[in-house]
Amino acid sequence: MIMRGVFQNSGQNCLGIERILVQEENYEYVVSELKEQISQLRVGDYRNLAGLVDMGAMTMGQTALFKIQELVNDAVQNGADLVVGGSQLKFTPNGCFYKPTLLTNVKPDMRIAQEEVFGPVACVYKFSNDDECLRIINNCKLGLGATVFVNDRRRAKKYIDGIEAGVISVNEFGTHYMNQALPFGGTKDSGYGRFGGVEGLRACCLMKTVTMDKSRFLKPSLPRHVVYPILENSKSYVKELFYLIYSRTFFLKWEALRNIMIMHVYQAFEPTPRAIDKYLVECLEQELVLAEAERDDAVSQT
Repeated sequence: MIMRGVFQNSGQNCLGIERILVQEENYEYVVSELKEQISQLRVGDYRNLAGLVDMGAMTMGQTALFKIQELVNDAVQNGADLVVGGSQLKFTPNGCFYKPTLLTNVKPDMRIAQEEVFGPVACVYKFSNDDECLRIINNCKLGLGATVFVNDRRRAKKYIDGIEAGVISVNEFGTHYMNQALPFGGTKDSGYGRFGGVEGLRACCLMKTVTMDKSRFLKPSLPRHVVYPILENSKSYVKELFYLIYSRTFFLKWEALRNIMIMHVYQAFEPTPRAIDKYLVECLEQELVLAEAERDDAVSQT
């Protein structure tokens, strides 16, 4: 499944596997298996070769070949081990074929770990525990898809919650793409929005919000406290509205409603300040003092 994820369409898949993270006790075995299978891949133009081929050309031509070679060379120069491949194949003068490539001992800060390769290159990383694995996965500006191979469902849940990606498969690769009722899309620099499913349809729509009275006999009117010119206690009136709408406790909502009703009858009524009001004012004053101090420091440094 890893081989299919990396080398299908010569690695030219938006959801293709580019980084393979292996726990250290399984690392040597996985690398050995990948080396053997990658070495057996047949590359070329099936029209000019006798028999079958596993991989064709790079559809984006010399530009793609240059980018792939640049990333592979940078990784090797910075300590990665080139196990298989790593160069262009010359079948024809204008052919754009690249050897199936395996890189090991790849580090998360290498360019090949931070940029999309979009080619037939398998990069293998080693990790010791789940927390380190998640750090390596998320230490990247891209976040389209991830595949987790694990036997423990609770451990799988940790990866599902921790990986910063728009699409995650567990013990599968790419099967969700066949279900067009599911949304598809990434996070961070991996595109924007979704296609597929309800979310995909909504992404193609211009949403319009409309509000209107349900009854023609009810006409809206503004309370006197929010009509210009404002009153002395207009600020208190608006504050009570906020308590009524956004407060999470029944007591504060009831108290705010009572104060609003009194202010409608007695426009000059001023509610008694709450303890939380004083606390919020103190916090705001502290924030203002800190902001002024930071501004003064910035001015003095310039």
